[in-house]
Amino acid sequence: MARESDRLEWEAERARDELAASLDQLRGRLTGRQIVDEAVSYLRETPVAEFGRNVLRDLREHPLPLLVIFAGVAWAILASALADRKNAQRTLASVVETPPAETATNSNWPVDRSSSAPQRQDWAAPLRVE
Repeated sequence: MARESDRLEWEAERARDELAASLDQLRGRLTGRQIVDEAVSYLRETPVAEFGRNVLRDLREHPLPLLVIFAGVAWAILASALADRKNAQRTLASVVETPPAETATNSNWPVDRSSSAPQRQDWAAPLRVE
C-alpha cells in the first residue's frame, strides 16, 4: 500500500511539473504585445476592415458628401435641442401654483375651517348647476 501511494504521489508530482511547463510556454507565447498583434492581423482580414478601408478611400476622394451629411446631422441635433428648450420654457410658464389655504377663501373654492383635521373638499361644487 505504501508503494502504491508513493507511485500515485510521484505521478501527481509529474503531472504538476508538466502543467507548470505548459503554462510557462503559454506565458512566453502570449505576451500582451503578441495578443494585440494577432488581434490586429485578424481584424485586418475581416470584411468589416475592408468596408472601413473602402469608406476611408471614398471619403478622401469625395469629402463634400460627408460635409453635407455632417451639416444635416448637426442641424437636426441643434433643432432638437432648441425645441426641447422651448418646450421646457413653456412648461415652466404654464405651471400654476395651488393657492395657499389662507387665500383660498378669497376665491370660489370651498374651504371648511370648522375642524382642525383636514377635510375632503368638494371641488366640483362651483361647477354644479342647481
